[in-house]
Amino acid sequence: MKIETPRGTLINISKSGKRIKAKLEWNPQFQKGWETRFNNAQKYVDSECLRHCDKLVPFQTGFLKKSGILGTKIGSGELNYLSPYSRYQYYGKVMVGHPPKKVTNIPLKYQFAPARGAK
Repeated sequence: MKIETPRGTLINISKSGKRIKAKLEWNPQFQKGWETRFNNAQKYVDSECLRHCDKLVPFQTGFLKKSGILGTKIGSGELNYLSPYSRYQYYGKVMVGHPPKKVTNIPLKYQFAPARGAK
């Protein structure tokens, strides 16, 4: 039997006639001391991911790059590119037709920057 609450966990095990009881409790000071550290680490990871992705984002007008900066809440653990065509750029496929456009199996071609675009 196992009972969990935010304050801790109770575990009772019976096996071969023997009974084992365990009680696990969280240190109430743990969150206070570590939450800020974890949040700062997440902010660092988010900003570094944006920085490292910058050289891989296709760049013609800079709108796609800026949509990533504006769409990402640093510290959330997610990078969001908000431009309407970011999905197609991510997958690296040509889109055709009127909006909403259809994705083809034709790969996009990027000029002057072979590292940019889908892999």
